[in-house]
Amino acid sequence: IIEEGYRKARKYHGSFTVVIQSDLDMLKFGGVGKVIYGNSEFKFKLESPDYEQARKEGILDYDDFTMRVLKSVKSNKPKYSEIFIDSKTLGMGVVRLCVDSYSYFVYTSEAKEYMEIERIVEQKGVSYAEAIEEMVSRVNS
Repeated sequence: IIEEGYRKARKYHGSFTVVIQSDLDMLKFGGVGKVIYGNSEFKFKLESPDYEQARKEGILDYDDFTMRVLKSVKSNKPKYSEIFIDSKTLGMGVVRLCVDSYSYFVYTSEAKEYMEIERIVEQKGVSYAEAIEEMVSRVNS
């Protein structure tokens, strides 16, 4: 069903979204993984140590130059995260996502930062918005 859906979704102006931690995770999907990867119009890649192994496994088929660009992608939290974008119709390139400090803490997935926000809420009896403001003031001071 997944395989058929991926093949037909774009034909009927539909879409699927799959989020994985590593390109190597596509191997866990078996043959369906190749269909998913091959029929994905957009691939967004963050910093990862797995790209060379994914190339060896045949998941990535980028040339040497593209691999160097891909492996150069960095995350410098909380200032920015670089994203390598691979699109069949638009091409490939690196973009930099920059967000203000408040938005960064609203969406953070860093366990230490999340726990600190929770600690501030519990210990000081403030709202999440106020706890995030405190986190922002720490970063900006």
